[in-house]
Amino acid sequence: MQWFNNLSFRFKVAAPTTLVTIVFLAILTVIFVVFADQRNAETLMNDEVEPVLVQLDEGYRDMYQVIAAGQGVLLAGGDQALLKYNQEEYYDNARKALPRLTSAQRLIDIQFIDYSHQALLDQMKGSFAEFNQHYRFMVDNPEIAHTYFVENQTAIVASFDKWRGEFKSIYEAIEVAQAELRKLIDDEVTIATLVLEVGVVIAVLLSIFITWTVTNAVLAPLRRLTVTMNDIASGEGDLTQRVAVESKDEIGELALHSISLHQKFSIRFVMSQALCNRFVKKVITFIKRVKQF
Repeated sequence: MQWFNNLSFRFKVAAPTTLVTIVFLAILTVIFVVFADQRNAETLMNDEVEPVLVQLDEGYRDMYQVIAAGQGVLLAGGDQALLKYNQEEYYDNARKALPRLTSAQRLIDIQFIDYSHQALLDQMKGSFAEFNQHYRFMVDNPEIAHTYFVENQTAIVASFDKWRGEFKSIYEAIEVAQAELRKLIDDEVTIATLVLEVGVVIAVLLSIFITWTVTNAVLAPLRRLTVTMNDIASGEGDLTQRVAVESKDEIGELALHSISLHQKFSIRFVMSQALCNRFVKKVITFIKRVKQF
Protein backbone atom coordinates (compact mmCIF):
# COMPACT_ATOMS: atom_id res chain seq x y z
CA MET A 1 0.00 0.00 0.00
CA GLN A 2 3.05 2.29 -0.11
CA TRP A 3 2.01 3.55 -3.53
CA PHE A 4 -1.33 4.53 -2.05
CA ASN A 5 0.34 6.36 0.83
CA ASN A 6 2.29 8.43 -1.67
CA LEU A 7 -0.89 9.74 -3.30
CA SER A 8 -2.27 13.13 -2.39
CA PHE A 9 -4.94 13.37 0.30
CA ARG A 10 -7.38 14.83 -2.22
CA PHE A 11 -6.95 11.84 -4.55
CA LYS A 12 -7.40 9.40 -1.68
CA VAL A 13 -10.69 11.03 -0.76
CA ALA A 14 -11.84 11.21 -4.40
CA ALA A 15 -10.84 7.61 -5.23
CA PRO A 16 -13.93 5.87 -3.73
CA THR A 17 -16.34 8.23 -5.46
CA THR A 18 -14.49 7.87 -8.76
CA LEU A 19 -14.45 4.07 -8.65
CA VAL A 20 -18.12 3.81 -7.72
CA THR A 21 -18.97 6.29 -10.48
CA ILE A 22 -17.05 4.15 -12.98
CA VAL A 23 -18.96 1.06 -11.86
CA PHE A 24 -22.31 2.83 -12.22
CA LEU A 25 -21.32 4.15 -15.65
CA ALA A 26 -20.39 0.61 -16.73
CA ILE A 27 -23.77 -0.66 -15.51
CA LEU A 28 -25.61 2.13 -17.29
CA THR A 29 -23.65 1.43 -20.48
CA VAL A 30 -24.63 -2.24 -20.43
CA ILE A 31 -28.26 -1.34 -19.73
CA PHE A 32 -28.21 1.25 -22.53
CA VAL A 33 -26.88 -1.31 -25.02
CA VAL A 34 -29.44 -3.91 -23.93
CA PHE A 35 -32.34 -1.46 -24.13
CA ALA A 36 -31.09 -0.23 -27.52
CA ASP A 37 -31.24 -3.83 -28.79
CA GLN A 38 -34.68 -4.20 -27.26
CA ARG A 39 -35.86 -0.98 -28.89
CA ASN A 40 -34.55 -2.14 -32.27
CA ALA A 41 -36.33 -5.47 -31.86
CA GLU A 42 -39.58 -3.75 -30.92
CA THR A 43 -39.22 -1.39 -33.88
CA LEU A 44 -38.76 -4.37 -36.18
CA MET A 45 -41.81 -6.03 -34.67
CA ASN A 46 -44.05 -2.97 -34.84
CA ASP A 47 -42.89 -1.40 -38.11
CA GLU A 48 -42.15 -4.47 -40.22
CA VAL A 49 -43.53 -7.78 -38.94
CA GLU A 50 -46.95 -6.77 -37.62
CA PRO A 51 -47.90 -4.73 -40.73
CA VAL A 52 -46.94 -7.63 -42.99
CA LEU A 53 -49.06 -10.07 -40.97
CA VAL A 54 -51.98 -7.63 -41.19
CA GLN A 55 -51.49 -7.42 -44.97
CA LEU A 56 -51.38 -11.21 -45.27
CA ASP A 57 -54.56 -11.56 -43.22
CA GLU A 58 -56.31 -9.03 -45.43
CA GLY A 59 -54.98 -10.75 -48.56
CA TYR A 60 -56.34 -14.06 -47.30
CA ARG A 61 -59.71 -12.39 -46.75
CA ASP A 62 -59.52 -10.93 -50.27
CA MET A 63 -59.12 -14.42 -51.71
CA TYR A 64 -62.36 -15.56 -50.09
CA GLN A 65 -64.03 -12.37 -51.30
CA VAL A 66 -62.86 -13.30 -54.82
CA ILE A 67 -64.43 -16.74 -54.39
CA ALA A 68 -67.65 -15.22 -53.01
CA ALA A 69 -67.83 -12.77 -55.93
CA GLY A 70 -67.26 -15.58 -58.43
CA GLN A 71 -69.96 -17.69 -56.83
CA GLY A 72 -72.24 -14.64 -56.92
CA VAL A 73 -71.70 -14.38 -60.69
CA LEU A 74 -72.66 -18.04 -61.05
CA LEU A 75 -75.82 -17.51 -59.02
CA ALA A 76 -76.81 -14.13 -60.50
CA GLY A 77 -78.83 -15.69 -63.29
CA GLY A 78 -80.47 -12.91 -65.26
CA ASP A 79 -80.21 -10.34 -62.45
CA GLN A 80 -77.97 -7.70 -64.06
CA ALA A 81 -77.70 -5.60 -60.90
CA LEU A 82 -76.53 -8.58 -58.86
CA LEU A 83 -74.18 -9.62 -61.64
CA LYS A 84 -72.64 -6.16 -61.84
CA TYR A 85 -72.24 -5.98 -58.07
CA ASN A 86 -70.38 -9.28 -57.92
CA GLN A 87 -68.21 -8.38 -60.88
CA GLU A 88 -67.19 -5.14 -59.17
CA GLU A 89 -66.54 -7.03 -55.94
CA TYR A 90 -64.32 -9.48 -57.80
CA TYR A 91 -62.28 -6.77 -59.59
CA ASP A 92 -61.81 -4.79 -56.37
CA ASN A 93 -60.66 -7.73 -54.23
CA ALA A 94 -58.60 -9.44 -56.95
CA ARG A 95 -56.75 -6.17 -57.52
CA LYS A 96 -55.87 -5.81 -53.83
CA ALA A 97 -55.17 -9.47 -53.09
CA LEU A 98 -51.83 -10.02 -54.83
CA PRO A 99 -49.94 -7.00 -53.37
CA ARG A 100 -51.12 -7.97 -49.90
CA LEU A 101 -50.25 -11.63 -50.32
CA THR A 102 -46.77 -10.80 -51.59
CA SER A 103 -46.03 -8.31 -48.77
CA ALA A 104 -43.94 -11.09 -47.20
CA GLN A 105 -41.30 -10.12 -49.76
CA ARG A 106 -40.31 -7.29 -47.42
CA LEU A 107 -39.47 -9.72 -44.60
CA ILE A 108 -37.39 -11.81 -46.97
CA ASP A 109 -35.53 -8.73 -48.18
CA ILE A 110 -34.59 -7.65 -44.62
CA GLN A 111 -33.72 -11.30 -43.81
CA PHE A 112 -36.31 -11.60 -41.07
CA ILE A 113 -37.20 -14.96 -42.58
CA ASP A 114 -34.75 -17.11 -44.49
CA TYR A 115 -34.14 -16.43 -48.18
CA SER A 116 -35.15 -20.01 -48.94
CA HIS A 117 -38.76 -18.81 -48.67
CA GLN A 118 -38.27 -16.72 -51.80
CA ALA A 119 -38.90 -19.76 -54.00
CA LEU A 120 -42.03 -20.57 -52.01
CA LEU A 121 -43.28 -17.00 -52.39
CA ASP A 122 -42.69 -17.15 -56.15
CA GLN A 123 -44.63 -20.42 -56.31
CA MET A 124 -47.48 -18.82 -54.36
CA LYS A 125 -47.62 -16.00 -56.91
CA GLY A 126 -47.94 -18.59 -59.68
CA SER A 127 -50.62 -20.48 -57.79
CA PHE A 128 -52.55 -17.27 -57.23
CA ALA A 129 -52.32 -16.36 -60.92
CA GLU A 130 -53.54 -19.84 -61.91
CA PHE A 131 -56.45 -19.76 -59.49
CA ASN A 132 -57.38 -16.17 -60.32
CA GLN A 133 -57.34 -16.94 -64.05
CA HIS A 134 -60.22 -19.38 -63.60
CA TYR A 135 -62.36 -16.90 -61.69
CA ARG A 136 -61.56 -14.01 -63.99
CA PHE A 137 -62.74 -16.05 -66.97
CA MET A 138 -66.01 -16.81 -65.21
CA VAL A 139 -66.53 -13.17 -64.16
CA ASP A 140 -65.72 -11.87 -67.65
CA ASN A 141 -67.93 -14.50 -69.29
CA PRO A 142 -70.97 -14.88 -67.03
CA GLU A 143 -73.06 -16.52 -69.76
CA ILE A 144 -70.81 -19.61 -69.81
CA ALA A 145 -69.47 -19.30 -66.25
CA HIS A 146 -71.50 -22.20 -64.87
CA THR A 147 -70.43 -24.60 -67.59
CA TYR A 148 -66.79 -23.54 -67.20
CA PHE A 149 -66.93 -24.03 -63.44
CA VAL A 150 -68.41 -27.55 -63.73
CA GLU A 151 -65.81 -28.59 -66.28
CA ASN A 152 -62.83 -27.10 -64.37
CA GLN A 153 -63.94 -27.47 -60.77
CA THR A 154 -61.24 -30.02 -59.93
CA ALA A 155 -58.48 -27.80 -61.36
CA ILE A 156 -59.91 -24.72 -59.59
CA VAL A 157 -60.01 -26.49 -56.20
CA ALA A 158 -56.51 -27.93 -56.75
CA SER A 159 -55.03 -24.51 -57.60
CA PHE A 160 -56.68 -22.97 -54.52
CA ASP A 161 -55.43 -25.75 -52.23
CA LYS A 162 -51.93 -25.36 -53.66
CA TRP A 163 -52.01 -21.62 -53.10
CA ARG A 164 -53.38 -22.00 -49.56
CA GLY A 165 -50.68 -24.53 -48.61
CA GLU A 166 -47.92 -22.23 -49.85
CA PHE A 167 -49.53 -19.26 -48.12
CA LYS A 168 -49.75 -21.09 -44.78
CA SER A 169 -46.11 -22.21 -45.02
CA ILE A 170 -44.95 -18.62 -45.45
CA TYR A 171 -47.32 -17.37 -42.74
CA GLU A 172 -46.12 -20.02 -40.28
CA ALA A 173 -42.48 -19.18 -41.02
CA ILE A 174 -43.21 -15.55 -40.15
CA GLU A 175 -44.99 -16.57 -36.96
CA VAL A 176 -42.04 -18.73 -35.89
CA ALA A 177 -39.62 -15.84 -36.51
CA GLN A 178 -42.02 -13.52 -34.70
CA ALA A 179 -42.10 -15.82 -31.66
CA GLU A 180 -38.29 -15.88 -31.61
CA LEU A 181 -38.24 -12.08 -31.81
CA ARG A 182 -40.71 -11.81 -28.92
CA LYS A 183 -38.52 -14.17 -26.89
CA LEU A 184 -35.51 -12.02 -27.71
CA ILE A 185 -37.34 -8.92 -26.46
CA ASP A 186 -38.33 -10.71 -23.24
CA ASP A 187 -34.75 -11.93 -22.77
CA GLU A 188 -33.43 -8.40 -23.27
CA VAL A 189 -35.79 -7.12 -20.56
CA THR A 190 -34.70 -9.94 -18.23
CA ILE A 191 -31.02 -9.23 -18.87
CA ALA A 192 -31.46 -5.49 -18.32
CA THR A 193 -33.33 -6.10 -15.06
CA LEU A 194 -30.72 -8.61 -13.87
CA VAL A 195 -27.81 -6.32 -14.76
CA LEU A 196 -29.48 -3.43 -12.95
CA GLU A 197 -30.22 -5.43 -9.79
CA VAL A 198 -26.86 -7.22 -9.60
CA GLY A 199 -24.98 -4.10 -10.65
CA VAL A 200 -26.55 -1.97 -7.92
CA VAL A 201 -25.73 -4.60 -5.28
CA ILE A 202 -22.14 -4.86 -6.51
CA ALA A 203 -21.77 -1.09 -6.66
CA VAL A 204 -23.09 -0.66 -3.11
CA LEU A 205 -20.87 -3.42 -1.69
CA LEU A 206 -17.88 -2.11 -3.62
CA SER A 207 -18.48 1.43 -2.44
CA ILE A 208 -18.70 0.25 1.20
CA PHE A 209 -15.51 -1.81 0.88
CA ILE A 210 -13.55 0.93 -0.89
CA THR A 211 -14.76 3.62 1.50
CA TRP A 212 -13.85 1.51 4.54
CA THR A 213 -10.41 0.61 3.14
CA VAL A 214 -9.55 4.12 2.02
CA THR A 215 -10.86 5.68 5.24
CA ASN A 216 -8.67 3.39 7.34
CA ALA A 217 -5.67 4.02 5.12
CA VAL A 218 -6.16 7.78 5.37
CA LEU A 219 -7.20 8.12 9.01
CA ALA A 220 -4.85 5.60 10.65
CA PRO A 221 -1.69 7.74 10.20
CA LEU A 222 -3.66 10.81 11.23
CA ARG A 223 -4.78 9.11 14.44
CA ARG A 224 -1.21 8.06 15.28
CA LEU A 225 0.03 11.57 14.61
CA THR A 226 -2.72 12.99 16.81
CA VAL A 227 -1.84 10.65 19.70
CA THR A 228 1.85 11.53 19.48
CA MET A 229 1.20 15.27 19.34
CA ASN A 230 -1.23 15.06 22.28
CA ASP A 231 1.35 13.13 24.26
CA ILE A 232 3.98 15.78 23.61
CA ALA A 233 1.58 18.68 24.23
CA SER A 234 0.45 17.26 27.58
CA GLY A 235 3.93 17.70 29.04
CA GLU A 236 4.05 14.10 30.16
CA GLY A 237 5.30 12.59 26.93
CA ASP A 238 8.76 11.58 25.91
CA LEU A 239 10.25 14.60 24.17
CA THR A 240 12.89 12.42 22.59
CA GLN A 241 10.38 10.38 20.61
CA ARG A 242 9.94 11.10 16.89
CA VAL A 243 6.78 11.29 14.77
CA ALA A 244 6.81 8.59 12.09
CA VAL A 245 6.41 9.82 8.50
CA GLU A 246 4.31 7.13 6.80
CA SER A 247 3.30 8.87 3.59
CA LYS A 248 4.11 11.68 1.21
CA ASP A 249 0.66 13.26 1.19
CA GLU A 250 -0.62 16.21 3.21
CA ILE A 251 -0.59 14.10 6.38
CA GLY A 252 3.04 13.22 5.72
CA GLU A 253 3.84 16.89 5.25
CA LEU A 254 2.11 17.64 8.54
CA ALA A 255 4.25 14.96 10.20
CA LEU A 256 7.41 16.52 8.74
CA HIS A 257 6.43 19.93 10.04
CA SER A 258 5.70 18.35 13.41
CA ILE A 259 9.17 16.81 13.44
CA SER A 260 10.71 20.17 12.63
CA LEU A 261 8.72 21.83 15.39
CA HIS A 262 9.58 19.02 17.76
CA GLN A 263 13.27 19.39 17.00
CA LYS A 264 13.17 23.11 17.76
CA PHE A 265 11.41 22.46 21.05
CA SER A 266 13.94 19.73 21.87
CA ILE A 267 16.90 22.04 21.21
CA ARG A 268 15.39 24.77 23.34
CA PHE A 269 14.60 22.26 26.04
CA VAL A 270 18.21 21.01 26.08
CA MET A 271 19.53 24.57 26.12
CA SER A 272 17.17 25.49 28.94
CA GLN A 273 18.18 22.40 30.88
CA ALA A 274 21.87 23.22 30.45
CA LEU A 275 21.28 26.82 31.54
CA CYS A 276 19.42 25.63 34.60
CA ASN A 277 22.22 23.24 35.48
CA ARG A 278 24.82 26.03 35.27
CA PHE A 279 22.62 28.28 37.37
CA VAL A 280 22.20 25.58 40.02
CA LYS A 281 25.92 24.97 40.12
CA LYS A 282 26.60 28.68 40.60
CA VAL A 283 24.04 28.87 43.38
CA ILE A 284 25.60 25.90 45.14
CA THR A 285 29.06 27.42 44.79
CA PHE A 286 27.80 30.72 46.17
CA ILE A 287 26.20 29.00 49.17
CA LYS A 288 29.41 27.13 49.97
CA ARG A 289 31.38 30.37 49.92
CA VAL A 290 28.87 32.04 52.21
CA LYS A 291 29.17 29.19 54.70
CA GLN A 292 32.93 29.55 54.71
CA PHE A 293 32.67 33.12 55.92
